[in-house]
Amino acid sequence: MKQALILLLLVGCLFSCKHSKYNIEAIKLNDSAVAIQMHLGQPGYTKSLNDAIVLLDNAIEIDSNYFTAYLNKWNFQTQLKQYNSAITTGNKMIKLIPNDNVLKLLLGKSYERAGDTVTAKRYYGENLLSINKVLDTMNVNSKSYDNLTSDKIDVLILLRQFQNARDLSDKLYKKGTDPIFIYRYKELSNLTQARVKLLYGDTTNVVASVSTGKTDAELDKIIEIASKPSNAKNN
Repeated sequence: MKQALILLLLVGCLFSCKHSKYNIEAIKLNDSAVAIQMHLGQPGYTKSLNDAIVLLDNAIEIDSNYFTAYLNKWNFQTQLKQYNSAITTGNKMIKLIPNDNVLKLLLGKSYERAGDTVTAKRYYGENLLSINKVLDTMNVNSKSYDNLTSDKIDVLILLRQFQNARDLSDKLYKKGTDPIFIYRYKELSNLTQARVKLLYGDTTNVVASVSTGKTDAELDKIIEIASKPSNAKNN
């Protein structure tokens, strides 16, 4: 989905960007951590994401304001399903950039994955409020307005405001300004699956086995069980 893609692009950019204002040794450690992720799965490669996190911790110890290291650490912790640890990292990122709404959305997802839906909804709500404020200043006939409305649909799905999400999707579909909105309109015929994809990413094999008649709580539980390794701990 569009906002998920934006998040991925943001993360990808911050992985590779060099920031001259940060300590050079911290940058090298961060780059080494990213290199570990890139080599995972290669024959004979023995390092893990936990090893990468150790390098990032060292980078952060050298330069406590090095935002990129925190973001990479959050990403690796999320991949390892260390959701409570990801929350701690996410809160540190927000202290560095307090008004960044994308970070609030990321942190909201961490809270929800950890089981704290109340706090998650608070962060989703803040993100939705910010989107609405921007939409109020835009030309409703512009492509930018439609794109941001599409992002709003994603947040509404996370908030389980499914009817509002359907209504907005229907409006974009009827405007017919972009083929992607036609695809999204059809995709949103199953909003519980759309919500799972926003929260957990590529879980096609799990989602395909779930009846569309399941409630959101039932679906979330199935995904949680299916996506959690038997020996994993929610740190």
